[in-house]
Amino acid sequence: MCSYETTDPPPPTPPHQFSEDHKHTIPQIVSLLQTTSPDERPTNTHLHHLLLSASPHSLLKITRQLGSLQKSLQFFDYLKNDYPSDSSPTSPPAPLGISPLSFAFQAVLEHAVREEDPKSPAKLLELFNFSKEQNVPLSLNSATLLIKLFGRAKMCDESVTVFSELR
Repeated sequence: MCSYETTDPPPPTPPHQFSEDHKHTIPQIVSLLQTTSPDERPTNTHLHHLLLSASPHSLLKITRQLGSLQKSLQFFDYLKNDYPSDSSPTSPPAPLGISPLSFAFQAVLEHAVREEDPKSPAKLLELFNFSKEQNVPLSLNSATLLIKLFGRAKMCDESVTVFSELR
């Protein structure tokens, strides 16, 4: 009879370890964004380093906490210019291959919804067209939000266009 030595496999990595680490980073980033002018952000190496390790979902949370459409658009512009187009090697990949910018853009849309008249979503249409021009794909939540609001405003063609953008 042969005897086999067995070893237990290493314990699995906790699934929320990355998000736990970023619980403390998100407030740091938000604070830096609120105290740094948009013109100074590209030269702020600490901010840049923190953002490179931020997950796509963290970008959503950060953008939501900025408090206004104007501030979230400024942050989005900063990300568009200074954040890698794909996830950083130190951050987890975006779900289903969606751009990390899509998550920040989702929060931009959420700010617009709060600040605009839902019966006349002209700003949302402008932002949707902006996302297409910038080649930022919509997250599923962004598309759902736009379709719902365009439908309420009886903007059926726009709703269909948003739906068509989902590939």
